[in-house]
Amino acid sequence: MALHLTTWLDAFLEKELLPASFRDIATEYYVPLAEQVSDWVTSSDEPIILGVNGGQGTGKSTLSEFIGDYLSEVHGLTTSIISIDDLYLNKEQRNDLAATIHPLLATRGAPGTHDVSHGVKLLTELKAGKLPKIPRFDKATDQPFPEDTWLSPEKSPQLIILEGWCVGANPEPECDLHTPINSLEKIDDADGKWRKYVNSQLAENYAPFFAMLDHLVMLKTPSFEMIHEWRSEQEVKLAAKVAASGASATSIMTPEEIIRFISHYERLTRWMLLDIPHFADYTFQLNSDHAIDSVTKLAAS
Repeated sequence: MALHLTTWLDAFLEKELLPASFRDIATEYYVPLAEQVSDWVTSSDEPIILGVNGGQGTGKSTLSEFIGDYLSEVHGLTTSIISIDDLYLNKEQRNDLAATIHPLLATRGAPGTHDVSHGVKLLTELKAGKLPKIPRFDKATDQPFPEDTWLSPEKSPQLIILEGWCVGANPEPECDLHTPINSLEKIDDADGKWRKYVNSQLAENYAPFFAMLDHLVMLKTPSFEMIHEWRSEQEVKLAAKVAASGASATSIMTPEEIIRFISHYERLTRWMLLDIPHFADYTFQLNSDHAIDSVTKLAAS
């Protein structure tokens, strides 16, 4: 790796608080991916939209930032990054869905709890060279940040990255919805109304949104159980950080609360692990240590 790239990578690791082991992942996997993305961008007459899919804790945000920073540093290309998490409906809107459709829609996460129309508008405007304000969602308060704190890109992007846990997801086959997949569905969605609504949202509202993607990358976890383990580890670290600061730990989830929260994501996550590798341009197979074991590319990529 050239000296200036080594220096840049050092700075990236420091900025993102990444371990030294990330250097090997970056040089072996992420740099070649970023070079491919650069080829896609420079061979197109209009901005490219790249989707980044992955479960909780897989490193979607880090990969997105890496691609954007690398393309800027090495190729002088401009990138805008949107997280689908920042498109969550506010608490009042979700409570309204909970009251009129199903109580489980009060919890953010599943398709149906995002402002997809706003997402379509953002991608359309960015692709047209406009500079809209990018929304931000505060998970600590479970509400969007005030609109006057949203920022616009400094320049029209040549690459737009949409990253998120369900980015690119297809609806499940209807026949797979009949049997509950966990205790949350068995107890709180016994008639299947919630999971059928989520699936219909994927088919009717999210499909046109995800159809705007030109390319898709997946960070594939070894299993859904690993996502639960990683989320539990994050909560332990958060609890230790809160305890060290002397602040209240009221926002820390118990193991039981973690299981319930993750259960909202389980059905679609398991389906995506099976489905998305069939059409993602790049699928990176992660192992239990967050490292990459292998990469699979579509023949046309």
